[in-house]
Amino acid sequence: MPGRDPKLPDAAYKAMQGVMNTLFAQTDEDGRDISQVFHDLIPKRALPDYYKVIKHPQAMNPVQVSLVTQLG
Repeated sequence: MPGRDPKLPDAAYKAMQGVMNTLFAQTDEDGRDISQVFHDLIPKRALPDYYKVIKHPQAMNPVQVSLVTQLG
């Protein structure tokens, strides 16, 4: 999220934060974090073709940081 959308009220950002918290909290039946593979971007050196196919990759941690920043 490049910058705060002035049209979005704080309630919208709080709702998005709630969704992110739910996603981060997901575990399998053994209690393992199933969202962990989506927390950070894949290193380009590890999978360079990924960035050829996925033009605008996203990861959960940068989205989370952006939301926290927007909410202050």
